[in-house]
Amino acid sequence: MTVTPTYPGVYIQEIPSGSRTITGVATSITAFVGTARRGPVDAPVRIAGFGDFERTFGGLWRDSGLGYAVRDFFTNGGSDAIVVRVVHRDDELVEDDVPAATASVTLPAGSQTLVLEASGPGAWANVLEVEVSSPPAGDVEDVARGQGVPAAELFTLVVREGAGEDPPTETYRNVTVVDGPQRLDLVLAGSNLVRVLGDLPGTRPADGLHAVAHVDVDGVHLVANDAALWAAGLTVTVAPATGPDEVAEDQGVTPADLFDIALEATDGASETYANVTVVPGPRRLDAVLATSALAHVVGALPFTPPAADEYVVAASAVDAGADGDVPTGADYIGSEDDKTGFHALLLADLFNLLCLPPPTPAGDLPPAVWAEAAAFCTRRRAFLIVDPPSALDATALPGWVTGDGGLAGATMRNAAVYFPRIRRPDPLRGGASTTFAACGAVAGTYARTDGARGVWKAPAGIEAGLAGVVGLPVSLTDAENGRLNPLGINCLRTFRGVGSVVWGARTLRGSDSLADEYKYVPVRRLALFLEESLFRSTQWVVFEPNDEPLWAQIRLSVGSFLQSLFRQGAFQGTTPREAYFVRCDRDTTTQYDIDRGVVNVVVGFAPLKPAEFVVIGFQQMTASATA
Repeated sequence: MTVTPTYPGVYIQEIPSGSRTITGVATSITAFVGTARRGPVDAPVRIAGFGDFERTFGGLWRDSGLGYAVRDFFTNGGSDAIVVRVVHRDDELVEDDVPAATASVTLPAGSQTLVLEASGPGAWANVLEVEVSSPPAGDVEDVARGQGVPAAELFTLVVREGAGEDPPTETYRNVTVVDGPQRLDLVLAGSNLVRVLGDLPGTRPADGLHAVAHVDVDGVHLVANDAALWAAGLTVTVAPATGPDEVAEDQGVTPADLFDIALEATDGASETYANVTVVPGPRRLDAVLATSALAHVVGALPFTPPAADEYVVAASAVDAGADGDVPTGADYIGSEDDKTGFHALLLADLFNLLCLPPPTPAGDLPPAVWAEAAAFCTRRRAFLIVDPPSALDATALPGWVTGDGGLAGATMRNAAVYFPRIRRPDPLRGGASTTFAACGAVAGTYARTDGARGVWKAPAGIEAGLAGVVGLPVSLTDAENGRLNPLGINCLRTFRGVGSVVWGARTLRGSDSLADEYKYVPVRRLALFLEESLFRSTQWVVFEPNDEPLWAQIRLSVGSFLQSLFRQGAFQGTTPREAYFVRCDRDTTTQYDIDRGVVNVVVGFAPLKPAEFVVIGFQQMTASATA
């Protein structure tokens, strides 16, 4: 600020130093695009751990490769991810096409209704339970007064995702449907399970369990496990126990406490449980039905067994959702205009790596997806990790990479392929060793290497171990590795005493025949890091006077940034002159450029390239040579 002297004395004036600090961007924010049990669709969701993924997207799902890839990413050192859920959308040109659908539940509220919709499409929401109850009488008046609403309008809403010992549950206390700080639609904006559909009713919903098909069996409240499949016609039959008195004695109950219960669905599924009780014991009904595929107990059991009779489940309040057909390549690509598929990442500020786990663990993506994804990554200065088709072996893979896979062109500088897939225990299959796409584990290795050594270090070698991996479906020999590596195909290998590791660091332009300057993954990723960092940190230059003072500031800022990287060992060379340069002067920006409003900055760097081949020469020493 210019000083305006008005009185005799000393004036202090702060003078800008001309230095603008450039901060390097993150290097391993990984975007995952794929199918999930639940969660928002075509929306980038930032997560910091697998627990976040479980809460938002439902965790591991046997029908999808996404959850396993995200788990592998965090297991191998990743710490920051963005997830985009895709579903199959209606294709009017395809006969019998089944798009995904979103479930909803209807709750009576006086003469009106309150409709809650699942947070995302899929059959997962067909097991939602929504329970409404009145708040405890104690402090309800004070709470209502604090909210400025009538006490009669307050209620508690509990939403559960199905049965089981510990189902995902959300509890919202002292909510209302009238204007106030706890209005239901505002509160449910943060829910992972449901949201309000349409307008709120004028009065609060009635107490009770409204959302799923259920039946009261003489005081025993049974709820169907899947309202969409069998709830509407589920029949429950209670009959006297068929076991002898010795059965009651063994359970420590009286014979009068025992009864038999049978469940039968309209699709033919049936279950019969003999000699169960409602009193404590090894055959108590809620414990027995915990393993049922048809129904489960909600709430407390009565003190006496239900009367022998036939009970039919009431009509469900659930409008069923559906997972739809398996997403196609077009669903993964989506639309740039609508920001769907991986184009939803246009809504994300920054991502560095892109993984596209297949729609099913053993599935594949069509070549068009990889080509479009590589082009998208080029525009976003990001890097794509490619999983080749699961059926390919070491002999067929080169033909896919160089031809059928659609992996040609300059955009493939921003992509790398890894072979084979990985094997690791699957908790959803009893811990059985199962084959999965490797992209998540490889991305986690990238992140771990970046944090420990820097983006300029190749994410490969004996330090690039794949945590959680128990083996590889294909054991490559040195000779097979030697045929794939010169083609730009990175191999995963297993070595004794080391385990499974990443054993390649080439981009898809890394074939020896291409002689591309971005042959190596760390060189390309370092360039992308520099480009993104300078792009974000030089916005202040726009509209500044285009002359030497500005150019000097640019040289100082960019030079300081590169010098800090040089000190960290990011470049070749022993001196800054050997490692990098920054040019911005009359030679780079001519008067013609100035007249057009252009300032040209030229940045050069000497990248570190990985030592792929270590050659150790041996020779014998003769007696004369040692004399």
